[in-house]
Amino acid sequence: MTIANHSETFRGGPVGFLLIHGLGGTPVELRLVGIGLAKSGYTVHCPQLAGHCGSFEELRATGWKDWYATVQAAHAELLKTCKTVIVGGLSMGAILALHLAAENSSEKTTEILLATGRVDVNKAARVGDCYLVFCVARFCDRMEQRR
Repeated sequence: MTIANHSETFRGGPVGFLLIHGLGGTPVELRLVGIGLAKSGYTVHCPQLAGHCGSFEELRATGWKDWYATVQAAHAELLKTCKTVIVGGLSMGAILALHLAAENSSEKTTEILLATGRVDVNKAARVGDCYLVFCVARFCDRMEQRR
């Protein structure tokens, strides 16, 4: 069975963000961050990692190398239209982002890690999303100052 693609892309300027969701997650986890970045003029892509958004069996049939291949392909695609790509991830997506940044250390690729340390489980969605948006907004402000 083929898994439907739920990747999210928002077209913007020459600086791109590659946002990677967590294990068992979906691109929707980073949709609000993507929309916020797009409103600030950035190009954003949130790919659906291999095996995700399907059944448990489909996810279990994949591993980190499959997920990383998705990240590599999405990165290559963003570099076709963006002069700089900032790669970030949430939870396991942050580890994939670090791996990509380590393998592609250049002026065209940098990283931002999107994972909160301690969040009250009862308020995780609300607090986590707000904290995540705040961190990305602060990072973007710093990037603007460097231009």
